[in-house]
Amino acid sequence: MTEPMKVVIVDDNPVNLDVLAMTLELIEAEAIPFENGISALAHLQASDPPPPLLIVDRMMPGMDGLELVRRLRADRRFDTMRIIMASASVEPEEIEEGRAAGADDYLTKPFGPDDLLDLLGQPDPDDR
Repeated sequence: MTEPMKVVIVDDNPVNLDVLAMTLELIEAEAIPFENGISALAHLQASDPPPPLLIVDRMMPGMDGLELVRRLRADRRFDTMRIIMASASVEPEEIEEGRAAGADDYLTKPFGPDDLLDLLGQPDPDDR
């Protein structure tokens, strides 16, 4: 039996963390939740190997998602990590700023489980 894919999720809103975790359960992935960028960064830096996927909110108190992504992209250990930035910031310049920081994809809030599954290239288990 293979181990489930580990996915670090970071959002200062516990409801958003729950929705992300439940969506990831649909594809049998293990969500590792954090409510701020500082604790997520500490966990990621201690991970060996790092998880393959990070889903991070853009706007959070303390260390926001942009800063977290910049710090990870400055560290070669995270070169292969896919980073999805999730945000209510929908202006083209804000999306470009997220991509410039190093996010591979940008998911605008509000989004549903199908939107995330589509972005991950995963079919909805209910459609099987």
